[in-house]
Amino acid sequence: MSEQLYQNKHGQRYQKEILSTGQTWWSIEREKDEFYIISGKPSEDVFLIKHDCYVFDLDGTLFDNSPREHLVPEDPSCTENWTEWNRACELDTVLEPVATIARTLGDAGNEVRYVTSRCTDGLVETINAIVKAKLPMGYLHMRRIGDNRSHVDVKIDLFAELSETNTVVAAFEDQQDNVDALSALGYFMIKV
Repeated sequence: MSEQLYQNKHGQRYQKEILSTGQTWWSIEREKDEFYIISGKPSEDVFLIKHDCYVFDLDGTLFDNSPREHLVPEDPSCTENWTEWNRACELDTVLEPVATIARTLGDAGNEVRYVTSRCTDGLVETINAIVKAKLPMGYLHMRRIGDNRSHVDVKIDLFAELSETNTVVAAFEDQQDNVDALSALGYFMIKV
């Protein structure tokens, strides 16, 4: 199930829920954060309320991945060759200056999200590394297994997907080619 908040031009808020069955339910807000299901869709035009967020890359930005450098595959062109490297991410050390920024933003109530070109085959290990580093629990956007495009193309698509429901206030990234490509698309990028 996924929930999204919408608003009409008068400030009335609506909630749209898409159930796992694909069915859509609409609710209207009667009191602060109390929504009641309505029959059908809202009777007037509504627009999606986007949430501000701060985005952090993982490898080279929040984590020093040099302890697993020896696991970089001989043929890096195929995602399946990166499985061992992805799953060994718990060996990484935290890059404290950037991690402190992420923690401070999260502690202040800001939404923190993570965008990485690591594959989802290392999802559990990546979440464990985020928890172990005491970083804010934010949504994790990852490369899909079998997506053998360049890390720049993957990041562009992950940011586009993220931007459908969020406004990226700032993003932290170590790779200059990602910074350049995403800056050209209008994202405020901070090179670390």
